[in-house]
Amino acid sequence: MTVSVTVKEPAVDAAEQLTDSVGVALPARVWVGEPGLLTDDDQQLVLSALAACGATAGSVEVISATRSDTATTLAWVVLAAVPLQGFLSVLGEKLADDAHGRLLAAVKLVAERYKALRRGRPGQTEAEEIGDTAAVDPLDPPSDTHSPASPASPAPLILMDRSSRLKIVIEADLPVEAVHSLVALDRSQFTIGPLHYDRAANRWRSELDEAAGR
Repeated sequence: MTVSVTVKEPAVDAAEQLTDSVGVALPARVWVGEPGLLTDDDQQLVLSALAACGATAGSVEVISATRSDTATTLAWVVLAAVPLQGFLSVLGEKLADDAHGRLLAAVKLVAERYKALRRGRPGQTEAEEIGDTAAVDPLDPPSDTHSPASPASPAPLILMDRSSRLKIVIEADLPVEAVHSLVALDRSQFTIGPLHYDRAANRWRSELDEAAGR
């Protein structure tokens, strides 16, 4: 696997600004897999949305993507490593304050920026652009060698638990009821992931855990 060097974009100091108003401080790290995708204002919006759920990060880090076998890679645009239990607990407490609305708005912005960037690069397919990425860091945003085939477009946001590394796919058009059910979800039943919301079944699921009989 090709390892790329992580470089930081100009720091966005959302953590210091928002920790006091949220009342908690859950350490988070946020990566974007597409250099130049998010402006400083975009980064502020993403970090502010995460901070509204208690997850504070000082900046967005960039990972230059490399080509790989996309059939075995969980593709993402933004990946946020957070203490998932605390994050979802705060999200549940702040549903009435529209914390979920801010999070979904940020996800939609990321999805729109990704599509706009693709439209500006004629002759390149999305599959060619999505890569298996890693950072030289103790908390690498890992590739998912056990994941099913990646979708045509990568997930705008992946939430990854800092300890277990269980991943949750947050889509741009995720219904509000999915956020409510995610907060109440018993995540101990999943060990492989990633989790995604099945609209037909109205539930969160992981095909790989199901295939493993979990």
